[in-house]
Amino acid sequence: MSSVARRRIAAICGQLPEVIESTSWDNPVFKVSRRIIVNVTTVDSPTGDPVTVMTAQADPFEAEVMANSGHPFFRVRSTSAAISIGVVLDEATDWDEVAEIVTESYMIVAPKRLSALLDLPNSPES
Repeated sequence: MSSVARRRIAAICGQLPEVIESTSWDNPVFKVSRRIIVNVTTVDSPTGDPVTVMTAQADPFEAEVMANSGHPFFRVRSTSAAISIGVVLDEATDWDEVAEIVTESYMIVAPKRLSALLDLPNSPES
């Protein structure tokens, strides 16, 4: 896994109230109130090369738009009712966009008392 990607995600999550970092299956997972905001892992690409990716909760419409736009976004299949989006983290990563995705995920999963602490326009309800 890219240590740079993990550090950048950790820095983004560190700006959000009460986020903790833990591990799941040896991969970093960032949570609020025991609910996952984002996880970061390394997987094999279709060519067999390792690639670092993150997955995060997303608004269904936004997830569809992002996934349909192609690389670096992809659909995440899940057994839960939550809608998630995947993002390839590489040298071309737009970290401002990643910060927006992480913040959106936080707003979806965080308790209202915490999401209310963020002053964001057009925030979804938790």
